[in-house]
Amino acid sequence: MHPKDLIQQAVDLGLDGIAITEHGIRWPDDKFAELRRLAEPQGLILINGQEVNTYSRQNGTEGEFLVFGVKKSLGADLPAKELVGRVKGEGGILIAAHPYKRSRLNRELRLKIAARKQIHDKLHGSKELLDRIFTAIHICIVYLDCKFNYLHVNRAYAEICGQSESFFPGKNHFDLYPHPENKTIFRRVVQTGIPFWELSKPLELPAFPKSGTTFWDWSLHPLRNGRGLVDGLLYCLVDVTEQTKAQEALRRSEEEMRRLSAKLLHAQEQERKLIAKELHDSIGSNLVAIKFRLEEQVENMAEGCPWAPAMEELASLAHQTIQETRAISGRLRPSLLETMGILPTVDHLCRQFRETYTHIRLTPKIDIREEDIPQGLKIVLYRILQEALNNIARHAEADLVRVELTRRRDHIRLVIQDNGKGFNLSETLARPDPLTGMGIGSMRERAHLAGGSLSVISAPGHGSIIRAIWPPSAD
Repeated sequence: MHPKDLIQQAVDLGLDGIAITEHGIRWPDDKFAELRRLAEPQGLILINGQEVNTYSRQNGTEGEFLVFGVKKSLGADLPAKELVGRVKGEGGILIAAHPYKRSRLNRELRLKIAARKQIHDKLHGSKELLDRIFTAIHICIVYLDCKFNYLHVNRAYAEICGQSESFFPGKNHFDLYPHPENKTIFRRVVQTGIPFWELSKPLELPAFPKSGTTFWDWSLHPLRNGRGLVDGLLYCLVDVTEQTKAQEALRRSEEEMRRLSAKLLHAQEQERKLIAKELHDSIGSNLVAIKFRLEEQVENMAEGCPWAPAMEELASLAHQTIQETRAISGRLRPSLLETMGILPTVDHLCRQFRETYTHIRLTPKIDIREEDIPQGLKIVLYRILQEALNNIARHAEADLVRVELTRRRDHIRLVIQDNGKGFNLSETLARPDPLTGMGIGSMRERAHLAGGSLSVISAPGHGSIIRAIWPPSAD
């Protein structure tokens, strides 16, 4: 710009003066004198100076400074400390225009770079750790893209496939191992983003045909990108062949135990039935005959016969023995169950209980038809009710008992509840009743073998509830 134009522009803007600064140089005195001559009539103040950029190897660019009162050009890229010394030595004035601006930016940049490098090192260390875990872990891990191409597999997966880890990347999972059902599952996980699990899935390993069918817990997890879209799959497999086979062996063993227990209970009931029949038909009949003969002899004795009281006592004892024999026979196998069915037998058992234990009020509720109860379940119902009532009479100290035998649409239910002193269930289960040979555990076993379940609720001071449930088809 021409000096006249510069002066006129300053006047037009209403400035008080002009500071002349160039980067690294000072205006020559003759040119500055000519500019001053033009400015003085306009009342403008002129200052001749220069602008200096400072730089050091340690900090890089340190900032920009304005220098006045120094007649020679100072150049550029001086260290800030050196510039200060030279200006003061010349008696000049030094003003910071942008002090250490770039230096601060450079330091911040270096700090950011250092922080990024630290993060990078940590990430690299984490990646190495993950790679070691990925390699060492026994779980088979596969990383696939959305088209089911292998991106990465670990050693465990490669070994079960009989290949090296480098064999898989770039190949398609279902080209190597076709499986339409699994492919549908993989597609669904990609489309919905919902993980999939399956336990003990049977699998035959192509690389190890002699192994036969193996079993695996496997899962499929969608991997999402920064936009939340599924862009990969994590496929994990855990070999549970030994556990599955052990569980199957245990299941078969338990089934065999239940079958043997059912046979044992059946044999026990048949033996009880036979003993009850023998007591009734043989011993019972003989006792009745003895009683009648004794009574006949008493009637034929002459009045005042010294043997008469003894014979009467024997006849009474025979009668008592007959009653006890019938009671034992009934407990072994109630004849009423064979002739009339379970409902009259339950009613008879409840009535006998009330007659024997007059201080206990028993309220039965029967809401089921005889034909609704499977034949094989009838003796089970009787034995559980018989044992429960015996236990209440001997141990509960109750004065109220409620018995329910009902049929609902989906089950047959037997409930025996009392308001007695209750008991600690875990302690009772640990010591079954040695007198009856049929504690709670045995009642549960009977219920289970008949296709149902039995639960007990009790606590000291709160009575007890025995609840047994069977499906209508139980037998």
